[in-house]
Amino acid sequence: GEAGAPPRRLADRPVAGSAQDAPLLAITAQSILFEIRRIIGKGRDSAPLEMIAETLLARKISEEEIEEALDHLLMQGEIHEVDDNCFIAEK
Repeated sequence: GEAGAPPRRLADRPVAGSAQDAPLLAITAQSILFEIRRIIGKGRDSAPLEMIAETLLARKISEEEIEEALDHLLMQGEIHEVDDNCFIAEK
């Protein structure tokens, strides 16, 4: 950033554009949506975070990245938390 500018907090960062991890965030978010739909497609009412995270962690995506992408999806209204740490995707 510019000299003398205050450090930017995580919440202040733009989601797209200049944020260096925006492509990773988008990929992680898409992976989460895919996992939620896959898990629900197997007959579950919702996708537990442990099941979503298990696949992503196996792909070397960090818990922090998963949390950030989940928060992003929740804020965008693309997923909904229907129970404690259980998610559904928007239709």
